[in-house]
Amino acid sequence: MDTGASTYSPVKMFLISLVTIFTAEVGIMFAIHYWFPNIDPVTEAFVDGTLLVLLVFPILFFTIFRPMNDAITQLQDQSHTLETFREAIEHAGHSVVITDKEGTIEYVNPAVEEVTGFEKDEVIGRNPRIWKSEEHDEQFYERMWDVILSGQTFKAEVVNTKKNGDNFVIHQTIAPIFDDEGEISRFVGIYQDVTKLKNRERQLREQRNNAQRLRQRLSVLNRILRHDIRSGVTVIQGHAAILEDKFGSTESVSMIRDEISRLQRLSEQARSIEQTMAEATPIETVELAEMLNEHVDTKRSAHPDASLTIDVPPTLTARMSVQFERALEQVLSNAIEHNDSDEPTVHVSGSKTTDPKPAVEIEVIDNGPGIPEHELEALGEDESQLAHMSGLGLWETYWIVDDSGGSLEFESDPETGTTVTIRLPTPTQTDDRDPFRSGIADGRLETRDHE
Repeated sequence: MDTGASTYSPVKMFLISLVTIFTAEVGIMFAIHYWFPNIDPVTEAFVDGTLLVLLVFPILFFTIFRPMNDAITQLQDQSHTLETFREAIEHAGHSVVITDKEGTIEYVNPAVEEVTGFEKDEVIGRNPRIWKSEEHDEQFYERMWDVILSGQTFKAEVVNTKKNGDNFVIHQTIAPIFDDEGEISRFVGIYQDVTKLKNRERQLREQRNNAQRLRQRLSVLNRILRHDIRSGVTVIQGHAAILEDKFGSTESVSMIRDEISRLQRLSEQARSIEQTMAEATPIETVELAEMLNEHVDTKRSAHPDASLTIDVPPTLTARMSVQFERALEQVLSNAIEHNDSDEPTVHVSGSKTTDPKPAVEIEVIDNGPGIPEHELEALGEDESQLAHMSGLGLWETYWIVDDSGGSLEFESDPETGTTVTIRLPTPTQTDDRDPFRSGIADGRLETRDHE
């Protein structure tokens, strides 16, 4: 900030003032004797003193007092700026180290003490090599010195050692400080402690590797199981044909064929679930009214004896996995195909809700017998303990809804049927999945069984 202060030194200003005052005095005396040659000494002294004061005061003001006041103001401003910088550095979240040109530490802020465990008095006057670990070779430090001594900024990820011997990782930036002649006088280092971040990255890599191994094992297990199921089904089909030829189409033979069909569907369902778990699940925004109406119309055509109704606002949209239609198909199929009522009815509705958070809610209500108690118990188990393979389709539904950032709830009553409630994020909620996971936060589906 330019305060208008003089660029002259105080000594020069004083000499200039003396010369100016002396010159003014000579001029005054000459003028008095020239214009008033007969003036008496008393009057001459009074006039001389008065004029001298009137001249000297402005001279002193502009040559001494004003520059001095401006200099004091400038010093106060500089002091305030320095204090502000000091406070900022003292309270900075990153470590700040200032060394001389040889690398001797002149200043550290409190963050250095917190991160390294060394007190300020223990490091002032020493070299930053007190934090040196065995993770970097000498060439690393030689390259660092070559960079900063050339006037450039050095940036690197460095492993250092605390006072207690533990290693920590920092993102290090070292820059030279130049004096008025353009020569390097000091270095300033700014260090960001990224130890927790690096540990988290390592944990994520381990988790990804573990997940990859798990997917590979599940894939192998799934192929083996499907192969064994198909082989067993082939054997059972052959014996069922023999029994049918010998005894005709009895009730037992029909039950065998129904079970064969169920096992075949189960095999295909397992393959579908493997794909669900192995593939990436992009999220998209979808017009729900169009999707729900298409699926309900398809079910009406396939099941003319069932009564399907739908109530969905035409502008209702939600965010969901690209695989969501498979989950919807599973829920609608269960509501119709497992409904043994004389007049099966299914009602599909969609709406927005704000309880407990903004969401889009889909309800599928049927008048069937409800979900069997043993399957509800299975749905209450942890995902890793699928006790009943008959609930596999519901688990696939749960996984797809979960990948969509939503939640799945079942309310079953043998007298009135089953209500399946699916909650999905609204289009404005792209990343925050927590509001919809209250029912499944521990890896479980929410189930309710009326008394």
